[in-house]
Amino acid sequence: MKHHAAISLSLAGCLALLPCLLLGNSLPADSGFVPQFRPTISALKSTGDFNIDGRLDEPGWRTATHLANFVERYPGDNTEPAVATETFITYTDDRLLVAFICHDNPLDIRATMCQRDQFDGDDKVGVLIDTYGNATWAYELFVNPYGIQGDVLWSSVSGEDQGFDLIWESAACRTDKGYEVEMAIPFSSLRFPSEDIQSWRMDFWRFRPRETDYRYSWTANDRDEQCWPCQWGTVNGISAVKPGKGVEILPTYVANQAGNLLVGNNVYRNSEGDIIRVDTTYRFEEDDAKGEPSFMGKYAISSDATMEFAGNPDFSQIESDASQIDVNTTIALFYPERRPFFQEGSDIFRTLFNSFYTRTINDPMYAAKLTVRKPNYTLGFMSALDENTPYIIPFDESSSYPLNVGKSVTNAVRLTKSVGEDSHVGMIVTDRRFENDGYGTILAFDQDIRLSRLYSIDGQYLMSFTGEPNKAGESIAYQGAKIDGGRYTAQFDGETFAGNAFITRLNRAARD
Repeated sequence: MKHHAAISLSLAGCLALLPCLLLGNSLPADSGFVPQFRPTISALKSTGDFNIDGRLDEPGWRTATHLANFVERYPGDNTEPAVATETFITYTDDRLLVAFICHDNPLDIRATMCQRDQFDGDDKVGVLIDTYGNATWAYELFVNPYGIQGDVLWSSVSGEDQGFDLIWESAACRTDKGYEVEMAIPFSSLRFPSEDIQSWRMDFWRFRPRETDYRYSWTANDRDEQCWPCQWGTVNGISAVKPGKGVEILPTYVANQAGNLLVGNNVYRNSEGDIIRVDTTYRFEEDDAKGEPSFMGKYAISSDATMEFAGNPDFSQIESDASQIDVNTTIALFYPERRPFFQEGSDIFRTLFNSFYTRTINDPMYAAKLTVRKPNYTLGFMSALDENTPYIIPFDESSSYPLNVGKSVTNAVRLTKSVGEDSHVGMIVTDRRFENDGYGTILAFDQDIRLSRLYSIDGQYLMSFTGEPNKAGESIAYQGAKIDGGRYTAQFDGETFAGNAFITRLNRAARD
């Protein structure tokens, strides 16, 4: 039974209450709501079967760990949300399972039936996973009320990689009380330490766009703490699980055949040689069929190390790049990397200067890659033989269109080492050697040092060494043109030159 009390306010009382009304959600609720900072839970293993259909009616969910007490982190500051959100987490031998019950008015829910990663502005829920707990990289997996997936790979160097795609399952359904979501993430799709019992940093989010973009999360948010994953909760108890091991091979054979329609005439004459009839004939003549094999493969050496290899890989199934306009820019266009071979471990090779842009490996004949993740360091090595290599000439006010300079061999090595708490130092070396002559080499050192809860300093020092191909005929269109303020010719004549670059940033992230 509810009791109501009548309240009368004087003008002075109303003025005194005005700041409270303006602050709105910043005030603590009277319900005894208490935000959770860095909570810790244990995930329980389930032995039941799960049918990922968006309905939480499987027996396995009954023993799952239940999470609630979400906070409104925006626009409110750790206030109690207007609607409730419940999360369940469990696991089996081969999958991590997460479910959401999102209470809401069904008529207010916003959802788009669309392609993967294309549902910005929708209601959605997500799980964030930092399997190594070092705040350098993490998975972000989101699902909208139609079950459409969105996944992002976050790194402390370059933020979110929207082109990243993971193999996992999801489904959702609307109910008379809101909507429900199920997510099943294979351990074979994740990278995590080789330990009997896992301890992962995790958080669970809900986006609810209404008159404003409400954002809720399981863990409370300290706006005076600049390390984002450091504030997530900890999920313990995931034991006796292993990532995918062994060899995965994806063979492909691509073939095509073309032909021409030949048109002819049959002429009929009488005995005197006069034409009495002409019949048009049609005949289709086929060319010989052409095809070529390709393959990609992966070998999981351990949970920390993965080897990948590819031969004449087929990327025809990759989503097309969105068009970009290159007017009034001196910088070459940048496109996200969506090719599966280059996505594995892509965060390892990222630096502030984007020292290694894998899209310049244009048409690889062969490629191999090794990625190693340990709690205190990461290592990446890649080598590729490119059959058609793009070369861009850097003019003072624009860049040339890519020239095809033939075959080249590219090698890249990247190493990062953790230093103290949520800090790291690293180095990267990339080298490209063209088929006959010419090269491009980069040597760089970088760091990201956390000074306090509010401040950090990061930066990179880079040196480049370039040797032009000695093939003037391939750049005849730029005969007489100059680069680098007139110091060098744009035409390929075997010139060598070097350069360097330096960037450093003092970062402050806080409430103000």
